[in-house]
Amino acid sequence: KLLNKFAQLEFKYGNAERGRTIYETLLGNHPKRTDFWFVYIDMELKYAQDADRARQIYERMITLELNPVKMKPIFKKFLAFEASHGTPETVNHVKTKAAEYIAKQSD
Repeated sequence: KLLNKFAQLEFKYGNAERGRTIYETLLGNHPKRTDFWFVYIDMELKYAQDADRARQIYERMITLELNPVKMKPIFKKFLAFEASHGTPETVNHVKTKAAEYIAKQSD
């Protein structure tokens, strides 16, 4: 929790690149903590104003091996993000990835 807060403060008051480094380390140690992932994306959007980086983080998130209960909010937030920051093609991309995930789960 302390590193998470420190990374947030780096984004807000310090250097965004140092905040990214802290988050990448944190996610490397705790890849299934979706709360860290979501805060990282929020920091990218709010302070760094970098939608492309946020999109890359979402793309990494949807490749995680998580249960459907954790994946559903990820896809919902990714779809909402693309609806506001993306194009119809990127929205369709997210829908396709969600359908692939569902198909993979039913196998």
